[in-house]
Amino acid sequence: MERNWKEQLSSSSIKTNAGAVPFVCNTIDIYLHLLYHGIACEKSRTQKGNVSMSENVNVCEYIESNCVHVEADCFDLEQIMESGQCFRIYKLSLQEQEKLCKSKGLEDCESMTWYRVMAADKKVFVCQNGVHLIFFCSKEEYKQFWCHYFDLDFDYRSYEKAIDADDNYLKSAFAYGSGIRILNQDPWEMLITFIISQRKNIPAIRQAVESLSTTCGTCIDKENKFFAFPTPTQLAGLSLSDLQDLSLGYRAKYVYEAAQKVASGELDIKKWAMLGDDDLHKALLSCYGVGEKVANCVALFGYHRIGAFPVDVWIDRIQKTYYNGSFPVEKYEGFAGVMQQYMFYYERKMATDHSKKARKQSEK
Repeated sequence: MERNWKEQLSSSSIKTNAGAVPFVCNTIDIYLHLLYHGIACEKSRTQKGNVSMSENVNVCEYIESNCVHVEADCFDLEQIMESGQCFRIYKLSLQEQEKLCKSKGLEDCESMTWYRVMAADKKVFVCQNGVHLIFFCSKEEYKQFWCHYFDLDFDYRSYEKAIDADDNYLKSAFAYGSGIRILNQDPWEMLITFIISQRKNIPAIRQAVESLSTTCGTCIDKENKFFAFPTPTQLAGLSLSDLQDLSLGYRAKYVYEAAQKVASGELDIKKWAMLGDDDLHKALLSCYGVGEKVANCVALFGYHRIGAFPVDVWIDRIQKTYYNGSFPVEKYEGFAGVMQQYMFYYERKMATDHSKKARKQSEK
């Protein structure tokens, strides 16, 4: 007699880089059962830079009426949230998580981590356990927006294979932050966000972005008071004084001018998407308050030019410590920005862990 499918999962289970991940929620159990019995994985061919693609991009999907189940290798929302490229992914508290689970009719969600993701005029709740995720949205919204937003049609294992075999630092950085993907974000939102980001840490940037959104963005969820990032016209409606009141400091004048010029059409940032990398870089530098680092950040995170290589204090430190002052960008032509993200995340986390250990030692 055939064994119960849960027993089959526990003994042979799904082969993934993260191993078999047990889910206790009924909805997710159904998903794993379907995966075990051969639900087809979507396949595609994509090329970025000079990275060679494998056919199977390790993204499997199972669609229900109100959610989309995804199995994705090299995808970790926690790492993406802390990678410094996006500032509207929020990890839910246990109280928020329990409330949401009940609203979705899920019995037990303790094995999952829940996130709220805001992008453009959309929001989605996503739960994750290892390689397994559930996007609480329609099939159409997932296919038309979130799949592309999270760059789920590309095999990020290809980047691991491209790392120089002698570069132990970069290999360690990838191993530590292999769940990072370069998101496909809105150029307008990224332009303003990275203008704001100058001399601010990640929590402060996140707070500033939320302040802008709640001040003049469109409310997309009245019950929970979630607001979309403001459009150029909405942001242009604020005075310089209004922006200064949002604790933007010297950046307020940069935000003000960008909003005025984009809203009026003087700067057509949508058309910039058609420019080559060098011309895009020059166009970004023409914006008041945008320097080399911000221009590269907007190119990388807003226009998905993954060859862009932003250098901030963390990357500068890495270059001086491990690469004799200069990272070999030419070895990773066309996708050096992906490597930048692995290094940025790894260095910040190592520094934080070291600081925590030192603090504990001093408290003994």
